[in-house]
Amino acid sequence: MESGLADEPLFVTGWPGMIPYLSPDDRNGTFLIDAPISYDLGVPFNSTSKHFSVIITAKGGKEPLAEGKNIPVNSTGSALDFSFSGWDASSTPVEVECTATFDDGSTFFATSEVKYLPPNPYGGSTTKIDTKTGALVVKKNSGLWEPMIAFG
Repeated sequence: MESGLADEPLFVTGWPGMIPYLSPDDRNGTFLIDAPISYDLGVPFNSTSKHFSVIITAKGGKEPLAEGKNIPVNSTGSALDFSFSGWDASSTPVEVECTATFDDGSTFFATSEVKYLPPNPYGGSTTKIDTKTGALVVKKNSGLWEPMIAFG
């Protein structure tokens, strides 16, 4: 289906690639951006733009955490990398705002949250969710994160 036709519903979302991220293991993270034409969710999309730019910021923050350009309309899983430099690990998630802007000036907004946790205080293992694949991953003795139960 060609995008840019009158009133196609576009659903722009952005979320972390892993839930949770862990300090000090994770020094960098990824945001995943989806922008499908959806007939179940979304808002009318009248632009002829085939691509858009994205800026991800912490709620109330001024500096972008991540930026992306030329993300295709009707795409899923576009990855934007960011750094945890300057972040304090906490059990409280950080709210993030995703702003998608098209060449014609139309803008879409989405919100999500990033969990950047301190190390497990009990010394046990932690399981993460790889949100791109749906797999549950666990840190092996080798130090690598590997699927425990793979989905998708």
